[in-house]
Amino acid sequence: MQHDFFIFAAEASGDLLGADLIENLLKTSSFSIQAVAGEKMRSFKVDCFIASEEFHVMGFLDVLKNFKKLCQLFKKIKLHLLENPPRVLVLIDYPGFNLRLAKALKKNGFPSPIIQYVCPTIWAWKKNRFYTLEKYFDHIFCLFPFEPKIFEKSHVKAIYVGHPLLKKIKKNPGDPKKTIISIFPGSRESVVKRNLPLQLEVAKQASQRKLGISYSSEKIKQILEAEIKKRKIKNCFFFPSKLNHHYMLKSIGALSTSGTINLELALLHVPSLIFYKTSWFDYLIAKYIFKIKLPFYCIVNIVAGKQIYPEFYGFRPDKKKAFSILKEINDNKNCQENYKKETYLLREAFERENEIKNPINEILNYLK
Repeated sequence: MQHDFFIFAAEASGDLLGADLIENLLKTSSFSIQAVAGEKMRSFKVDCFIASEEFHVMGFLDVLKNFKKLCQLFKKIKLHLLENPPRVLVLIDYPGFNLRLAKALKKNGFPSPIIQYVCPTIWAWKKNRFYTLEKYFDHIFCLFPFEPKIFEKSHVKAIYVGHPLLKKIKKNPGDPKKTIISIFPGSRESVVKRNLPLQLEVAKQASQRKLGISYSSEKIKQILEAEIKKRKIKNCFFFPSKLNHHYMLKSIGALSTSGTINLELALLHVPSLIFYKTSWFDYLIAKYIFKIKLPFYCIVNIVAGKQIYPEFYGFRPDKKKAFSILKEINDNKNCQENYKKETYLLREAFERENEIKNPINEILNYLK
């Protein structure tokens, strides 16, 4: 049996996009969908080929440790798709894997159109990926309004589909009393273990407010509980990530690990500090091998073209500076208002496009 769609999502953020895609596809017809799926995608009627959790690694060191496993997964998916090509293949984010997969498939005669949902950050690093996208993909769905312009002179069709968070987060979410400092340490075990101790240290030094800490799974919650117990912190509580927006609205400030969560905080106008502590190995690889040197790393600052959220990246982040900034956010109402004004302008940048294309319509065109 040939499936209508094969959707590949290897990360939590991809699982969200994939679930939204599946939900809307199934509203139009009872399509047959097979997928590499996370928890949210699996809640729909899909044939789960592999669980997304099998791919949860991050950083150069983690990839090296899990290289053999990733190679085995790559081969399994490639052979399956070549033997059972769907009518349309949708690859979500995860560019290091997806670009290699598309290339391998097309070189072996894969007949179906391939869509990359979430444009790789070729505007930031690995610019040579442009040529892989141009040669082996049929369509690119971009989440940021400036990305389609990169492909204007290319034959590959690139469209701005809008960021899904724009639909989920209201323009004027209200202004309830801000009572807590919130921490969003990430969804991966290695990332949480690396960033949470620093985030806790900064938050507790800067304010005596209650700490609210988000967790994405029971396993992550156990890591949080162990760290809190170790540090003997009492004035805190945990909340599941499905309640992130609820507690963001109650936050006078936030400390977040770098990722999509930063944009959520900005769209809800929460003053935030962004952390991404790396191992020394990852830092050296990024700096000297890949030669990554950007004015900003947080997507909020990249889209704005200036620093809105202070960034603390690398293997030795400046915790004294982080402490000072969070203390000012906590104590200074003018500082809070400045963050709010800047984040309102950021939303306008996402909505300035005259036309945001519907990804479902674009996908269904391939079935005609």
